[in-house]
Amino acid sequence: MRFRFALPLLCLLSTPISAASEPAAAVLRAGTVEIVHDPAAVSFLPVDSEALKSLLCNGFPPNGDWAKLSPRGECDLTVDPPGKMFLVTGGGTSIGSAARVSVQPTSWDAWHGSAPVATSCGLWDVAVELDPKRTQPVSELALEPSAMDPAQGVFAGTLRLAALYRFANRDKATVTELPAALSLELSGHWALAPEGAPGLGDGASNLVLFAGIAAGQGFAAPSCATWGGLRCKVCLQPAPEALEMLSPGFPP
Repeated sequence: MRFRFALPLLCLLSTPISAASEPAAAVLRAGTVEIVHDPAAVSFLPVDSEALKSLLCNGFPPNGDWAKLSPRGECDLTVDPPGKMFLVTGGGTSIGSAARVSVQPTSWDAWHGSAPVATSCGLWDVAVELDPKRTQPVSELALEPSAMDPAQGVFAGTLRLAALYRFANRDKATVTELPAALSLELSGHWALAPEGAPGLGDGASNLVLFAGIAAGQGFAAPSCATWGGLRCKVCLQPAPEALEMLSPGFPP
C-alpha cells in the first residue's frame, strides 16, 4: 500500500519541478529598433563606379534603370561616415519558439560615399537614403530563441528598402536623383531588454539586434549584411542607447 501511494505522490511532486525548469516565453514589444554601422569594419554602397561614370555623363535611361549601377565584381565605394538606421517592429509576439516579426524602415542617416566619383563631366558625390516620397515596405525577420534563454537567440531576414540614389556634381552644383528598390540580407544575434530597462519608455522596442546577453550584461555582436544579390557588405551593430537597455545597472 505504501508503494501505491508513494508513486502518485512522486509524480505530483515532479510535475511542477519539470515545468519550472522550462524557461518562459519572451514577449516582443512594439517600437523603434536602432542600429548603426560598425566603425571597426568597412561597409560599401551598392554602386558600380565604372558604370556610374558613363551614366552620369551620358544620362540615365528614361525608365531610370538603377540596376545598371549594381556592381559586377568587388565593390569599390565605401560608406563614410557611418550612419544610423531606425526600424519599427510589431509587438505582442511570443518567442517561446521560432517566430517571425515585422520590421519597417522609418528613417536613416544618408549613407555617403567616402570619396567623390571622378568622371569626364566632373566630380560627383554619391549618397543613398530612404526615398521620402515612397512608403517603406514591410519586411520580416525570423527569430530563433536560444534553448537556454528565450530572451535571446539568432535572426535572419531580408530588409527591403525604398531607396533614393543622390548624385551631386561639385563643379556644376547640380543634383541627379534615382529611385531604387534595394534589399539588405541580414543575419546575426538578437536579445530582448528586460521590463523596466532604461530607454524603454520613449517608444523603443525591447528588441536589440546584433547583440546578446552574458552574465547579466549586454554585449554587441556586430555582423555584416549584404546588399541583395551582390557581394557588397554593410556591417551593423546596435546603437549605444539600445545596448545600454540590455545592461541595467552596468556602465555602457
